[in-house]
Amino acid sequence: MIIDLLRIICLSCFVYVSMEGNLPEKLRDYYSQLFAGRKQFLTILSLYATIFSIVMGIAARLSGSLYLKTIFEATLSLAFIAETIVTIMFWALYFYDKKLIFSKDLLDESMQSSFAVELILHLLPICVLIMEVYINPIRRDLKQKIIVYVFSYKYLLWLYYLSYKNNKWPYPFLETQNDLMRIAIIFVVTSVGVIVSEIIFYLIDCVRTIRNPSKDE
Repeated sequence: MIIDLLRIICLSCFVYVSMEGNLPEKLRDYYSQLFAGRKQFLTILSLYATIFSIVMGIAARLSGSLYLKTIFEATLSLAFIAETIVTIMFWALYFYDKKLIFSKDLLDESMQSSFAVELILHLLPICVLIMEVYINPIRRDLKQKIIVYVFSYKYLLWLYYLSYKNNKWPYPFLETQNDLMRIAIIFVVTSVGVIVSEIIFYLIDCVRTIRNPSKDE
């Protein structure tokens, strides 16, 4: 019951921050002038995947459907890796140099979201997914990792299209790079996300085994 309540609370927070109504007025106006608005950012796309995964998990448990459970497990694994990438990249660049992830316009204080919103966007999702993976052991295979790399490069194509439509890249750190470097950056970032995710999965398995020594995991 407590876990279900936590799911509902976190899900409500995710839906709230994914909507533009929580943004400062100037920031809403800024995004309204850009093609795709906030949907150009991996943070928002990953959050959608996380919301979908949690909803599928709730639906699978309520209905007992094996089909929904399969969808839940697949989306949980992919959302986990995506949120790992978001968490690592955002906080590393946020504390190193905000100018690498925020355009000059977004550095203005009147355009900044509150730190609480940043935490909900860039930290809470991975925490919730860690809880989900601990409660619901999932199968992991090479196919899932290949899908993550395919998604990463499709996202790069999306960024190229956005740079054409908006006349600037969503992420300033990609603005000054050549095409080869952008491809390399996406590969490295994705690889780091996959590796760190596997480490977290392993640690979760270890904790689960320690807490349930009688069960064969």
